[in-house]
Amino acid sequence: FSKLSLAAWDGLLFGVIDGASTGHFIVRLDEAPGYSLLDVGSNLLGVAFSPTMDKTTLLYSDGFAEFGVGSPLALTWHSKEFEFPRAISFGAAIARFNGTFSLDIRKDGVSIHTQALSGSGETHFRLPAVGVGKQWQVRITGTGTIKSVELATLFAELQDV
Repeated sequence: FSKLSLAAWDGLLFGVIDGASTGHFIVRLDEAPGYSLLDVGSNLLGVAFSPTMDKTTLLYSDGFAEFGVGSPLALTWHSKEFEFPRAISFGAAIARFNGTFSLDIRKDGVSIHTQALSGSGETHFRLPAVGVGKQWQVRITGTGTIKSVELATLFAELQDV
C-alpha cells in the first residue's frame, strides 16, 4: 500500500505519496490561495527539513535533492474550465510573473487571445471584444514563475488585486 506523509515547513504543507511517481502536492498555509502538484521526476519517499540551514530536502531511494533551487523548468499548465451560470465577457487581465511565457485565454473551448510575457513584474492587457461566453480557461506555457493571472470585465475591478 502507498502511504500519504504530510510535512509542514516555512509556510508550505508538503504531501508525499510513498512509492508513487506522481500525486505529490504542496499547499500554501498562508491566506493566499495556493495549491500545486509536485512533479519530482521519480519516486519520492519523503521530505526533510533543516531549521538550522532553512532548507527543504526531497528524499529518494537513491539520494536526495534540495527543494526550490536550480534553474526553473519548462512548464505547461491550464486552469480548469470555469463555467458561469450566465454568459459573461472579460475585457481586462493582469499577470504577475518572472520568466518567459505564452498565456492563452480561452472562451467556450476556443482561443480568443494569446499574450506573450517576458521579464519580471506585472503586465496589464486588454482582451478582445469577442462577445460573451459561459466557459473560460487560462493556459500557460513557458519557463519561470507565474505568481498570478486575473481576469475581469473592467480594469477598475483589478485595482485592488
